[in-house]
Amino acid sequence: FTRSKAPGAPIVWCREILATGTARAIIVNSGNANVFTGKVGRAAVVDTAAAVAAALGCAPAEVYISSTGVIGEILPVDRILTAIPGLVDAVSTTGWTTAARAIMTTDTFPKGATRRAVIDGITVTLNGFAKGSGMIAPDMATMLGYV
Repeated sequence: FTRSKAPGAPIVWCREILATGTARAIIVNSGNANVFTGKVGRAAVVDTAAAVAAALGCAPAEVYISSTGVIGEILPVDRILTAIPGLVDAVSTTGWTTAARAIMTTDTFPKGATRRAVIDGITVTLNGFAKGSGMIAPDMATMLGYV
């Protein structure tokens, strides 16, 4: 999470639900950070979590939300809510590379890795990707990472 004294609505949401200890979904939007958007930004996060939870059959508190992009503009949440059923239908074990490309804002290339491991005798595949470029100093960067 950020050290900013003015975190965006997605950060506040994720901090609040972290104590539940369960994550069933992550939804990420690029192009709009949903920061400095007040009650409207909070409502967008709540509505997004509820829509993803309904589509997946889980609790809204199990849906983590990330946003990256322009600060201070109202998030066009209706576009996200409309897209959720198609996103759920498109989920795949290989979709992480598409997601890595989709979150690039100022990045010049996607950043990701895949590794296999044996855990309790079962081979699992771990995929991770991140976005973040430029402005690392003086502590103004947005770094998002997912495993």
